[in-house]
Amino acid sequence: MARRGDRLRTLLRSPREADRAEARERIRAALAAEGSARRAAMRLGLGETTVRRWGVTPPRPRRAARGSPAPARVEANVVAHEARSPSRLASPPLRDGAEAMAVSVARPPRRQRVRLVIVLHAHLPWVLHHGTWPHGEDWLLEAVSFSYLPLLAMLRRRRAAGARHQLAVTVSPILASQLVSPHFRARFPRWLAQRREAATRATDQPLATWWVERFDELALAWQELDGDLVAALADLGRSGTIELGTCAATHAYLPLVDDAASVRIQLALARASHREHFASEPAGVWLPECAYRPAGPWHHPLTGCHEEFRPGLETALEDHGFRWTALDAHLLDGTPPAPPYGEESIETSQQPGDTDLAIRLIGRSKVAALLRDAPLSLAVWSRERGFPGDGRHLDFHKRHWPSGLRLWRVTDPRGDLASKAAYVPGDGLAAAAEQARRFVELVARRESGDAPVVVPFDAELFGHWWFEGVAWLEQVLAAATSHAAIALTTPTREIESRPPWRAAAFAEGSWGAGGDHRMWANPDTAWMWQDLEALERQAHGAVASGRPEPWRWAVAAQLLLLQASDWPFHVTTGAARDYAEQRFRGHRDRLRALLAEPERPLPRWAGEDAPFSAAALAGAWESLS
Repeated sequence: MARRGDRLRTLLRSPREADRAEARERIRAALAAEGSARRAAMRLGLGETTVRRWGVTPPRPRRAARGSPAPARVEANVVAHEARSPSRLASPPLRDGAEAMAVSVARPPRRQRVRLVIVLHAHLPWVLHHGTWPHGEDWLLEAVSFSYLPLLAMLRRRRAAGARHQLAVTVSPILASQLVSPHFRARFPRWLAQRREAATRATDQPLATWWVERFDELALAWQELDGDLVAALADLGRSGTIELGTCAATHAYLPLVDDAASVRIQLALARASHREHFASEPAGVWLPECAYRPAGPWHHPLTGCHEEFRPGLETALEDHGFRWTALDAHLLDGTPPAPPYGEESIETSQQPGDTDLAIRLIGRSKVAALLRDAPLSLAVWSRERGFPGDGRHLDFHKRHWPSGLRLWRVTDPRGDLASKAAYVPGDGLAAAAEQARRFVELVARRESGDAPVVVPFDAELFGHWWFEGVAWLEQVLAAATSHAAIALTTPTREIESRPPWRAAAFAEGSWGAGGDHRMWANPDTAWMWQDLEALERQAHGAVASGRPEPWRWAVAAQLLLLQASDWPFHVTTGAARDYAEQRFRGHRDRLRALLAEPERPLPRWAGEDAPFSAAALAGAWESLS
């Protein structure tokens, strides 16, 4: 079915001048009738940016043939302005109300600053007591070493420089629980000392001393925070340097949970856990994998379960007091999705777009959706064409044996490990500085109308996957803070200063490959969803029973850990398939054992798999009544 505005889009893209002229006339007529670009955009079914560009700012005319008569005075004024316009399409004669608009365009108002909203999502699945290397606790230890500690140190420097409202950080409750765990806090210093010792023994490697210095810096950063990363984050939130948000408790893939009660439990537990860890109430919540579904009939693609009606996720978000989340723009306009790790072109041209990225209210709720700017995001995400793929950066995959040190640079993002050249730290930092300047200028030139530019990322990209990423981000924040054309802000600050008034219906989908559920729900993961469906309602009933609390909370923990979106994701990507399958089967079997013998003494693992407090769990289940 054709969408409103499709005919106009076709005309605007036509190679025929007559078609483009017809489209411009219709846009200008709508502008004259409606009196504003926003209302004209709603009337025409186009993006507000498209209406502004093609209606208010006429595209540059083609060069007149030699001997052509000079244009009228009004048109001359417009042409003088059009010399600065990026469009190269011709402009037809102006008529009626459009002529008055053209006169005003001759002296355009000063362009407003681009409001940049950076959102970092920090999450790792529960790995404590579940293996070490290559998959398990070392995931967490490396993420803390190369992402979380450097990010905290950088943000503390920004605060010391007087910077505020730099970015937002959404922390998954399951990650926060690991960061405050006595087990983790005891193990991390020992692990760091072991890595340093391995570097000191690699005397034949020219970068060994450089790595020793890096590990010493990390040890000092850990000591300065007294090993309490969560308290440091809370402190940055209280000072206004960052905004803190949360996420579904164990990163469950919310559109496909078989029991709708699981959605509410994940969100209630998220709020309670955030309150415990950060002593604040989160306004924002990250939907795992940016996955959303609207209200309507619900059908699970793999289990066959069906409901005639299930409320949209925005209803649960609003009921639990959340004010904003981030969604992918393709869920609004139906354009092809741009997965965060995709390899599409990152050329961020300023050609007219059909997507107005203004913040929308989701459905009939009061929850605001921040829409991801895909081209700008891809400039940072893309492994091959994005900044991390620069050959000068430290390579993530190749490691020296037995030290485990990374000593090589990317060289060629498509090359094999044998072709990697030696890493030069100064060159990597120089590349990050160049890329920071490029990114800031891309933002400054962004034609976003009155919409903010929203770029969400996984926090672990910076420092862990992309070693120089923290240095890049620090320079972006510093340059954007002082840039005349950019204003850094945070989601809640944005929606409070410019309350969204337009509501929109979003389609079902995610930010994964294909823009749908295929990264999490596919033939390779079907058995996971089927096993989960068989246990979910049974576990909910057990937790709500009158049995002793320790047993009930042990059942709840295994169900919540089983629901993590990480397990089907890693099965699909194949990067850690064996570990993901092992973890899913392990939690499934533990849950089955608890349900089969409720009177039996709890095993030791029940105490190890206890990420949430009894009070938080009790409150989450009570929220269902």
